[in-house]
Formats: sequence, C-alpha cells, structure tokens
Amino acid sequence: MEDGAGQTAPVLLHAPKGATSHHIAVAAAESDRYAGHRPRIRHRCEGLRMSTRELSSLLWQERRLLERLLYRLKVEQLLLTAGESRWLPWATAEVEAVLGKVREANLSRDVASHTVAESLGLPSDAGLREIVAAVPDDGPWAGILGEHLAALAGLLAEIRAARDHHA
Repeated sequence: MEDGAGQTAPVLLHAPKGATSHHIAVAAAESDRYAGHRPRIRHRCEGLRMSTRELSSLLWQERRLLERLLYRLKVEQLLLTAGESRWLPWATAEVEAVLGKVREANLSRDVASHTVAESLGLPSDAGLREIVAAVPDDGPWAGILGEHLAALAGLLAEIRAARDHHA
C-alpha cells in the first residue's frame, strides 16, 4: 500500500489465536506478494524496538490477568473459609475463565518473545530471563523487561501460595 508520497506503508497484521511466528511470517510474505511488494527488511534496531514494545504491552496484559486470577483465587478461598459452599461453583467458573484468558495471553507473549529473541540472536525458545539478559543496556528495555520479570515472578509466587493454601 502506498501513501501520498509514493512510499510503501507497512501492512499491519493481527495474529489469529494460536498463531506461531512461522504463521505470522507466512502471512506477511503472502500479504506482500498479493500486494505486489517486495518483502520488507526492517533495520535490526527498529525491529527490536517494535517487537520489544509489543512484548512489553503483552507482559502488562499478562500481569493484569494474573492479578485477576490471584483475586479470584482469594475470593474462592474466602468462600471456603466462610463455609459459603453454594457460591463455590460460580467462583470456580470465574477462576477457570481467567485461566483461559491467561493461556491465550501466554500464547501471544510467546509469539512476541520468539520475535524479540530472534532479533537479539537468541534461540527462538529463549525465556524472558534470557531476553532480559541479552537486551542492550543503553536503552530502556532492559529495565522495563526486568521489572516485568520481577513482577511476574512475584505474582506467580503469590498464586502458588494461594493454590497451595487452597489444596
């Protein structure tokens, strides 16, 4: 697609649920081919910045979902403690619904993590800890992703404690 200045404008793709980085790459190539464009090659730094921004956004979403899950587990725990068993099926259904959203968010984060890892020269299955260690220190991303990592670790520890207390 061309803008008014005759420049090729980027085509934004939305990944369907369950899409892998391979699916996204194939869709991008197909989009370019049908639009009559040559494949675009982004500068490595620009690609890293864009994919890291997306990863950070997805990590924020995942953090909010994990906080919601923790809340739902605490509500379920309070209902059990109070002996209010009639509300347990509802509380359990709410926990399951949030867990489904967490799984979806995790899949989206995995796709973005693969892209960032490859941009950094890491294996595509590198975890967030490896990505944080490999991100250049001269920009904000090492700190931002490090904060996400610490927050996620804290939330997961709280969720495990709530789950263990519940069991």
